[in-house]
Amino acid sequence: MIVLATESPFKIKQFQTLNIDFTTYSPKLDENSIQFGSDLSFEIKAIELAIAKAKVAKKIYPAAIIVAGDQIAANDEKLLVKPGNPECNIRQLLLLSGQTHRLYTANAILYPNGEIKSHLEVAVMKMHPLSELEARKYVEEDEPWMCVGGYKYETTAGAKLFKSVEVNDKESIQGMCINFLIQKLRI
Repeated sequence: MIVLATESPFKIKQFQTLNIDFTTYSPKLDENSIQFGSDLSFEIKAIELAIAKAKVAKKIYPAAIIVAGDQIAANDEKLLVKPGNPECNIRQLLLLSGQTHRLYTANAILYPNGEIKSHLEVAVMKMHPLSELEARKYVEEDEPWMCVGGYKYETTAGAKLFKSVEVNDKESIQGMCINFLIQKLRI
């Protein structure tokens, strides 16, 4: 049995592309304590969040293979959170306008024997300069305020926000490191 430890409809939809049977479980976790409560690097924080989610799910499904993931976006040394509403989303996009930020996507697999495999993808993303009107129009179209970074790269409108993107696995921008999962789950 495979359990995907998330409530994110985006991650669930992406995981469905693997064409394997799975169930979902939404782990309850204080993410803020990891995101804001330590001096760890963004890379380590993303991995720690993914592993922590897998461990929470493992308590409910001890015999299952647990797959979990998390993302952290940062502009320089500033952590970017999910905007949460349209106005905050517009402000965050204007902060990113013309700038380069990094999106850290971590996935963890916790096997029934307790073994953990984790993987991190770092996307270096340079956004085109945006006017407030362009940012507002995009937010109205894609409604991305519940997404890390405040954009949905997987949509045409979201992808057009970016001048350049450097990452090994572009699928990871949506939240799941698909190449890693295929390899480690032996699909």
